Amino acid sequence: MKELIDSGAIGQLQYLYSNRLNYGKIRTQENVLWSFAPHDLSIFDFIVGSEPTESSHHDGAFASSTIADVSLITLQYADNVSGHIYLSWLHPFKEHRLTVTGSEGSLVLTDSAVDKSLIHYAHEVELEAGVPIAHSGDSQ
Repeated sequence: MKELIDSGAIGQLQYLYSNRLNYGKIRTQENVLWSFAPHDLSIFDFIVGSEPTESSHHDGAFASSTIADVSLITLQYADNVSGHIYLSWLHPFKEHRLTVTGSEGSLVLTDSAVDKSLIHYAHEVELEAGVPIAHSGDSQ
């Protein structure tokens, strides 16, 4: 994925997001953010090539009143690159997905899929007379 991004396959990097969701073991000593997020944060920093300039998160504690089991992290990087990470161990199905979007396409890695394939979507948005028009391209 990093090689494709660096080669310009998706144009200028714009947005990343990760879903790390599952209905599984609920921790009692650490919250979902500290349990699940470090891996995704490291991947984001590697892909972008820097650490975020701003971050925030919103947590929800539903299984217990004191330990977050759902979290949404919002990140801002230099050059107008942004992203978010959605984490939950109360989600009804397992999903580990990383999506990286650029000006000329997106890359999607679904780690929870059996084949763990990396899909390149050659979609892009062009301005025509000041109006954004979405163009769908091939995926491979």
